[in-house]
Amino acid sequence: MNQLGSFGAQKRFSLLGLAGFLLLFPGEILAVELLVTGATPEQEQLIGCIVESAGEELQKMAASEAPLMLIVLNREKFLKARRLFRAYKTENAFSSLSARRIYLSARVFANFDKVLKYVAHELGHFETNSLFERNAELKASSIRRKARRACR
Repeated sequence: MNQLGSFGAQKRFSLLGLAGFLLLFPGEILAVELLVTGATPEQEQLIGCIVESAGEELQKMAASEAPLMLIVLNREKFLKARRLFRAYKTENAFSSLSARRIYLSARVFANFDKVLKYVAHELGHFETNSLFERNAELKASSIRRKARRACR
């Protein structure tokens, strides 16, 4: 488990399946699957609530063969991952759109507002399919607003 690639058990959230249904279109399913790994059960529950709040927006994102993965790492492993992806401008979270992964430092879970700030922002990158921070932040604001009401 000392390697960056070893992440242990994974928790699956289907952004449409959380409500127990799938939106079907002729010949395809538009559902985004999210795998959460490295998080405690309480952290998984909070992430799941935020994802469920964002589900309406993220449903529009076309599904791919690979699920969206949210990986929670301790500080040391997070810094190693940050160096590998050359994401030097970030302190606590970053995304890789091509790998369909969100990396979070365990420090994000210090309080509810931090979790909401970083998880919603990174989900915003995927919803907009954009590396630009402003685009992600615009989408993140609506995710935060919904999650703030639903996840307290």
